[in-house]
This record gives sequence, C-alpha cells and structure tokens, in this order.
Amino acid sequence: MLEGRSIGHRKDRNEYGQQGHAGNDFDVVSLASDSERDEQRGYMELFAGAVIGIRNPRGHEVDVTDDPGAALDYLGLASLLLRKLDSCGLR
Repeated sequence: MLEGRSIGHRKDRNEYGQQGHAGNDFDVVSLASDSERDEQRGYMELFAGAVIGIRNPRGHEVDVTDDPGAALDYLGLASLLLRKLDSCGLR
C-alpha cells in the first residue's frame, strides 16, 4: 500500500515538473524556430529536474548525503541555470 502511494506522489511531482514555471513564465530564446522551441523545452526540463531530482530529496529527507564531487556538480548546474535567468533579465 505504501508503495502505491509513493508512485502516486511521484506522478504528482512529475506532472508539476512538466507544467512548472520555467517554460511558462519566461522564454530563454525567441522561439522563432523548431530548434529554439526545443532549447526552451530543454531548459524547462532542466529547471524542473533540478527541483524534482536534486532539491526535493534534500528538502524532504534527513538522511541524504552527497560526496564533494556531486556537490560541485550540483553547484555547476545551479550556476548554469542562474546564468540563463540572468540572460533573460529575470534575476
């Protein structure tokens, strides 16, 4: 029973990620071509993935630990995403 509830919870988070704010509130490119629309979708999924896959486990679990290398990787991803926000004039 607990497993079924967990799967449902994951679905809710995934649905949120797919409809999250990253792709809907601002455009990272002009969206004039298929390539730019693909880039927009990719950044939307990167933002959602960072929340769902990195932030949520650390915000809801007490026993999540990362090695220093993983922590540096997360900081690199955060830097990329924040730089993209800066280029859009949103930060």
